[in-house]
Amino acid sequence: MVRSSRVARGALLALLAFVATAVFGAPARAQSLARLHVESFVLSSDTANPVVEKPFHLELVIHVKERINQLENVVLPPFVGLDILGDESTTTQSLQGTTYDERLTVVAHGSGKLTISPAYLDAIDARDGAAKRFLSNSLTLMIAGPIHAPFQTSGMVRRVSADLTVVARIVGWLFAFACLVLLVIILLRRRPQPLPVTVLPPAEPPPPNIPLDPRAPLRDALQRLQAEPTRARALFARLALREYLRIPEGATLSDALRSANAQSATVKRALETAERAAFVYDEGLDDAIRAFIPTLREMLT
Repeated sequence: MVRSSRVARGALLALLAFVATAVFGAPARAQSLARLHVESFVLSSDTANPVVEKPFHLELVIHVKERINQLENVVLPPFVGLDILGDESTTTQSLQGTTYDERLTVVAHGSGKLTISPAYLDAIDARDGAAKRFLSNSLTLMIAGPIHAPFQTSGMVRRVSADLTVVARIVGWLFAFACLVLLVIILLRRRPQPLPVTVLPPAEPPPPNIPLDPRAPLRDALQRLQAEPTRARALFARLALREYLRIPEGATLSDALRSANAQSATVKRALETAERAAFVYDEGLDDAIRAFIPTLREMLT
């Protein structure tokens, strides 16, 4: 009888731990979030006017100050109206931090205006120590071609998903409450048995910092821009240039041109062409990128 009671109590404790993790998992998850300085979070497309049934690419680029091996808790938006054909991601480290780059190949089956909601990243903001949800920009595309499927269902999908989440949470709370009541009844009838203590091995020391070529991030940004001359790559190259010149975050172009590391004509041209390539209208983007690439090459010679 005693052995059966212990088995029943152990099974109940395991079930309760599972329910508590599912229902109360948010605070524990907040404690496990990485502590990050999130400097940029950009969602972009390689075309503003995709064509029905013709694949195109969406790109998510995140830059943080910390050097990390993997960026956790990145959540993509729901791609209602799009089919995902492929997904590849890279994580690149440099002296200036880490860049996470995720590239998706997608295809649309219906025409019209399509709005993609922001992606998000859950992390501890290293500036004030608070748990936050960092959002990318949203993206609006005009899909050209005959209409095969409407795109106006995304709002309904979000509402249905939110309603199901609320119902699941209420059911979870009720089930957890019932398990707690049952556990209290069992513990009042039987003396609790000591739980086994698990001793965790000591944490391994972090790997030593390996000195890198200070121009490596800028050279990598140039290679990416030459391979794919898009606005997202231009923004990434502009960030790498400013970090290489140690220009403070949030500085305007005028401030950057007056900094101590921007006194040569070559550096000034690079800063000016970078600003234009990052923020010019779509019709002038190709010419701006073609002007930006030679100035970066000259910076690296």
